[in-house]
Amino acid sequence: NVAEALAQSRHESDATAKEERLYRTSQMTEMEDLQAPYDHPFAPLCIKDPRDYFDSQQANALKTYDDTRAGTEQLSCSLNTEEAYGFLRGSISEIKAMGLSAHMVKPEVALTVINGLTLNISSTKYQLGKNVHESVLDGLPNTTKEELLHAYAKEKVRKLKGSHVKFIRSWRL
Repeated sequence: NVAEALAQSRHESDATAKEERLYRTSQMTEMEDLQAPYDHPFAPLCIKDPRDYFDSQQANALKTYDDTRAGTEQLSCSLNTEEAYGFLRGSISEIKAMGLSAHMVKPEVALTVINGLTLNISSTKYQLGKNVHESVLDGLPNTTKEELLHAYAKEKVRKLKGSHVKFIRSWRL
């Protein structure tokens, strides 16, 4: 009796341990096709080294700024961390004191920056060494790419239906 009870308890503990092991393994193994659909209104960034991303963005911003200011005075952009932090705190204090009703930047400067950024974004400079024929979507994960294409197609159909109704109404008049 004692031997049978011991063997039975060992068998039950082995089965329980095996179930626990299988459960932990299934929790650690992620299968993309079995995951719930993404309900997030944003696409996740896929950045291998964040320093590379921000360094390249800073370089692009400085180049755009220099391109838009051709022929004007050049400012030194070399600030150490303490100076940059102090400048930021001063700017925030200035905004708190003045409020947001006054112009923080001259409208001409703001227009120049907007035009420069628009030119930079609309050009192919953002591809930085990629194949010219490769689309931005090709660099995204498949699930994100499919969701974007699906949303785009749905919006396109909605717009087409709206323009079709307007055309029919104008034709009947």
